[in-house]
Amino acid sequence: MAPNVTRATTSLLTRPLLVRFVSIAGSATSFYLLLSCVPLYARSAGASASLAGLATSALTLASVAAYLVAPRLMARYGYRLVLAGGLLALGLPALALAASANIAVIMIGA
Repeated sequence: MAPNVTRATTSLLTRPLLVRFVSIAGSATSFYLLLSCVPLYARSAGASASLAGLATSALTLASVAAYLVAPRLMARYGYRLVLAGGLLALGLPALALAASANIAVIMIGA
């Protein structure tokens, strides 16, 4: 006769893990969308082709440097604070650019 054994089954996909998946997908998508627009933006601002490439290289090197520093920051401050800081670092410049464009339209229109 087999003993009556109850097993607690836990799901691998928990709510915190799903939130983490969404945050990673959102931040990576926004970063890589910006990465592809850098040379076009640099060219439209009057930069040469080599300077547009240099801007892309600088952005790529900055992201690699962030990858190297991120584990130490997470060990010191925790992953939530580091993730929030990274998302702010991605989002605030976009908001500042949008606000400056609105201010320029208002000033030119006035």
